[in-house]
Amino acid sequence: MRNRVIVALAALLAIAAGCGGRSHTDMHAAGAMRVGVETKPKAPQVGENTLRIIVQDASGKALSGSRVEALVFMPAMGSMPRMESRPVFRPVSPGVYEGKFGLIMGGSWDIDLSVTPPDGPYERLAVRLTVGNPEVTWVTEDAAASDSAVGAITLSASRRQEIGVTTAPLAVRDLDHTRRVAGRVTFDESRRTEVTLKFQGYIRSLRADFTGAPVRKGQVLFTVYSPELYSAQREFLDAIMVRDTLPTGPSRFRASELAEAARQRLALWDLSSGQIAALEKSRKPQEAVPFLSPVSGIVTEKMVVQGSSVMPGTPLFRIAPIDPIWIVADIYPYELPLLKVGDPVKVNLPLGGKAQRGGRVSFIYPYLEGETRTGQVRVEVPNGDRALLPGQLVDVEIRIPLGKKLALPASAVLFNGDKRIVFVDRGGGRLEPREVVLGPKAGDWYPVDSGLMAGDVVVTSGNFLVAAESRLRTPENAK
Repeated sequence: MRNRVIVALAALLAIAAGCGGRSHTDMHAAGAMRVGVETKPKAPQVGENTLRIIVQDASGKALSGSRVEALVFMPAMGSMPRMESRPVFRPVSPGVYEGKFGLIMGGSWDIDLSVTPPDGPYERLAVRLTVGNPEVTWVTEDAAASDSAVGAITLSASRRQEIGVTTAPLAVRDLDHTRRVAGRVTFDESRRTEVTLKFQGYIRSLRADFTGAPVRKGQVLFTVYSPELYSAQREFLDAIMVRDTLPTGPSRFRASELAEAARQRLALWDLSSGQIAALEKSRKPQEAVPFLSPVSGIVTEKMVVQGSSVMPGTPLFRIAPIDPIWIVADIYPYELPLLKVGDPVKVNLPLGGKAQRGGRVSFIYPYLEGETRTGQVRVEVPNGDRALLPGQLVDVEIRIPLGKKLALPASAVLFNGDKRIVFVDRGGGRLEPREVVLGPKAGDWYPVDSGLMAGDVVVTSGNFLVAAESRLRTPENAK
């Protein structure tokens, strides 16, 4: 008797397992399978829920090892964007699979369900659930096809060939976004120099006598006569003469200190070491002392003429180098977060210019330009041949590495107002429009922010004709 009871219990457990342990769930025929759908909690709620899928064969036996995928979505309506959630399923018992999904608002949500048995073709089913309602609704193929929010279409293989439909699966790629903008050539502000005197004097002659004159470091800019400078030269020469006439001892040491102090005074008045050495060798003070350029570049401003009387600190010249040179490019504010210092840049002269320079973003300005309300980035490039001239406009290509992203071919995207639509190949000739959110274009690709996943097969050509044949329409056309 005990053995018969055990056998009976085992048989009941086997029947329960074959039915997925949920014999009361409404099962829906899907090809050679039967599929049931439940939610936990029974009445879906705003927030996290669990989707439970029961898969059986035609005889009611649990089908383990099946692949289950689902997209829970609410189509775009008016200004409200499309919302979706993709549960990831795991087996919890023979033929039973569970995945968590989120609902961010009340109302009715559609479920695009795909079930692939271990040894057969996959089947697609459409289910609809409503927040607060414990019942799920099976949507028939005819109802789905007539739903203008879905807009799916089924095309035969011959028709697809006629209109040139091609498809491709999505994969993750390394993407770069190239931004082409206008840039302005400008001087390197960090190397600009203002020439002044530290003593009162008079300009005897000008060597850099016009604005725009090129100068080299160490080149004579002008000669200057200054009673103070002439006196300082005499003091230096007297100090070294006394030093050289004294024998070694405390007096000579003191004379050497005085000579060094006089030398330091001349150096602080911007006489070069070469000029001081020449003065020491000649032992003759100069009335018209040459004043040398402290940097190489071009004269951008000249504020003196021959014979000018100058006071200490009076600006005489402003000099700016043109190698290297800066290029300041305007960037839309929404693109600034994509940029970083070090991003590679290519600079081209417009109108067929042959000059081309490579550089990198050296600085991103922390504010927007007042009139255009655009962001700005700075690029430092070499300019030894002086092909780039301050004030010139140039074309700037900034390559922004986006990293590894799910990549969608640009040819697959249809633009419907502010929406981006892609046709997804669901198999069996069925093509379904899907609204997607894309990142900035990267060559022939778009990075996918949401709406698709790796492995999805999308229409890459012929999609305009597919859209014409489908029931896809904007809200205005649907009225």
